[in-house]
Amino acid sequence: MTRQIAEFVDLTEPQQRVLQRLEQLPRFTDIFFFTGGTLLKALGLVPRQSNDLDFFSFPAIDGRSLTEALGKVHQVLVDEFAGQKILNTDRGFMHEPSGMTIDIVADGVPPIDAYVPYGHLKTASLKDIAASKASAICSRDELKDYIDIAFLTKQQNWQLRDLAALAEKKFQLGTTTEEKLFAELVAKQEQSNIPAEIFLRDQQKNIQLVHDQIARLISQTSL
Repeated sequence: MTRQIAEFVDLTEPQQRVLQRLEQLPRFTDIFFFTGGTLLKALGLVPRQSNDLDFFSFPAIDGRSLTEALGKVHQVLVDEFAGQKILNTDRGFMHEPSGMTIDIVADGVPPIDAYVPYGHLKTASLKDIAASKASAICSRDELKDYIDIAFLTKQQNWQLRDLAALAEKKFQLGTTTEEKLFAELVAKQEQSNIPAEIFLRDQQKNIQLVHDQIARLISQTSL
């Protein structure tokens, strides 16, 4: 049985409204798939605050189609939030009253696993998200990546070598290695101060889960 976006959990009311509208827009769902931290939240995998909707284009989509789709997204936002301010950003749009951002990225990187459909909306696989998170934690310093990696690896029983292999399979750059991931997690572990309010529920339990899982990843590395 096909999954439906009504199965998503923990979305804010504006996020739910936008996803429901976009899922019914063929010119959008033919071009973009849903990914990122808010997808992990919606799947019930990572119970943290996430106020953006990340959409990446399928490989080999032309610029004209992207431009037309962006116009459709903007019109959906204007129609759905009539009279409320919609701002342009460098990656898409922002619904100013809620702070929700819609980030739209032209992506030429093929997936390493099949997209997962929810109604008409395709979503990134957990392997693809993990590959992107592994690459991200090696190139930027954002707490959300640290948290997402902890929950993903615990849920999937992955180790650092698995993350490195996924990242290399997806990006083929040779920059996200087990050694690099180990070094980044050790550094971030020493500096990490996870605010309780980042979690939607069970704050102290989830803070401890992150600390324990990162420690496990570090201790079980094959280096």
